[in-house]
Amino acid sequence: MLILDVETLQVGRKNYVWEFAAIDNKTGLYAHWINGKAVAFAKYLMDEGKFDKLRFFGPEQLKHCEKNLHRFVKFDSFVNLINRIVTNHKVVSAYNIQFDKKQLSNIGVDFSGTRQVCIWGSFINSHVNSRYFKWAFDNEYVTEKGNPKTDAETAYKYVTGIDEYKHQHYALADCWSEASIWEAVRARKGKLESKTTFWDVKKKLKKYGYK
Repeated sequence: MLILDVETLQVGRKNYVWEFAAIDNKTGLYAHWINGKAVAFAKYLMDEGKFDKLRFFGPEQLKHCEKNLHRFVKFDSFVNLINRIVTNHKVVSAYNIQFDKKQLSNIGVDFSGTRQVCIWGSFINSHVNSRYFKWAFDNEYVTEKGNPKTDAETAYKYVTGIDEYKHQHYALADCWSEASIWEAVRARKGKLESKTTFWDVKKKLKKYGYK
């Protein structure tokens, strides 16, 4: 199974995929590429002082890119390389596969012929119960609405016991953490989900007091 992650920046209402990574959970082999075109656009906006138009990309992300110049590829190559790795796997997953699939489909990545697995929904099926609720409340991993968090960072903390972990929001680092969540899900042999929405989460967890 392929576990993938994308990082996007936003200009206005439009998202641009600037980084992609994927891990084959059987072989441990990984891929990591940066879309040079998107990063160049973001840097142009930063150089022009147009920070108000740019979201989810700033000086820290730019430093990350500068440390990974060997990962830069042209846009066409970026799409072709992703297509090649996706089509070579029968099962493709991400923590929130709907989001990643949408962003990649928008740039021309073809998911036809693949089965998609949402790690987020699968984690909820296998791990989120009254015990999880107590753990989340005891550790104050709670949303503004008073619900226990089920995001990737919180899920990783739960399955590994590493409370100080912080989700990096860089594609390859996030892939590795999501692979750990997937291994915990697989060990419990819970029902796998192909997609998950916040409505699905609310519906499934209402019996535990989810608001």
